[in-house]
Amino acid sequence: MKKQYSVLKENSNKDGVILENKKGYKVKPKNKVFYEGIKVNEVTIVDEKMIQKVIKRKIKTQLNKYLRIVESDDEDGARIALDDLSRYRKKIGKKYKKYLQEEYISLIRKKMGIIEQELKKKVKQIDEEKETHHTR
Repeated sequence: MKKQYSVLKENSNKDGVILENKKGYKVKPKNKVFYEGIKVNEVTIVDEKMIQKVIKRKIKTQLNKYLRIVESDDEDGARIALDDLSRYRKKIGKKYKKYLQEEYISLIRKKMGIIEQELKKKVKQIDEEKETHHTR
C-alpha cells in the first residue's frame, strides 16, 4: 500500500509557512509543473523514513545511470562516469551519512566498487582497441 501526502490550502491570509529552524533534508523540486499562485523553490523533509526513501531513490537512480554507461558503447561517457563515480562515492559518505544506516552505506559502496571495476575494464578495453586500430 502506497502512502500519499497532500498539501491542503486553508483559507487564511498567510502567503506561506517559513520553516527556517526546522532540521531535515532539503530538496529542490525538479518537475516544472505550474500551479497558479504556488511556487516551490525548496522542500524540507522532516520525516526520517521519508528522507531515507528519497535518498535511496536518488542513489538508485544514479547507480542505474552508471550501469547504463557500462552497458553502452560510449567511450567518453565511461571516462566521465568513472570520475563522477568517485566524486559521488565521497558525497554519499559525507552528505547522506547522517540520514542512512551504516549497513546501507557499506552496501552501496560495494556496489559502486563493482561498477567502478567494470568502468575501468571498459576504459582499458577501449584504449586497447584504439591501439590496435592505430597500429594497423
